[in-house]
Amino acid sequence: MKVIRRNLVPILAIALALVTIAGIWAIAASNYGTEADPLVTLSYINDILTKEITDAASADTTAKLEALAASLNSRIDELKTSNPGSAKYVVLTIDAGATVKCEIGTELIHRLGSISCIAPASPGFIDNTDGTILENGSALLKNHLYTVTMADRSFKANERSTVVIKGIYTVS
Repeated sequence: MKVIRRNLVPILAIALALVTIAGIWAIAASNYGTEADPLVTLSYINDILTKEITDAASADTTAKLEALAASLNSRIDELKTSNPGSAKYVVLTIDAGATVKCEIGTELIHRLGSISCIAPASPGFIDNTDGTILENGSALLKNHLYTVTMADRSFKANERSTVVIKGIYTVS
């Protein structure tokens, strides 16, 4: 009987230790992360974490906006210098035989010399002064405002001529 008692005491001690450890672990696991003992406090989220996230997002957004603004400003400057006559009327003097190809929307006023319309089909130019259509080969009248409403429209100087022009055009 002494042999059983001698072996029983250590076994009971180990069993009691295991039950105690399991009980403590179960209590700790059930209370961990509750409202009474949260993993992360609400004040940490509101005061520190939210501010860090907002600051990081704001800095990233600001950097991207600044890069976009710089890109847009450089593109605007590029467009301003690509054809200085596109945004305002400019005086253009062309030599005899020169041709000016106009993009859609170009406006011009014939001032001096002799100019003829070049158009592959009707209408050539629209004469806004008279409300008429200028066909291929027709002479532009002085002091009349013409508008280009179709692609591939040009005019040719029969002698040294001057026009006031606004829009996109190419002299050749």
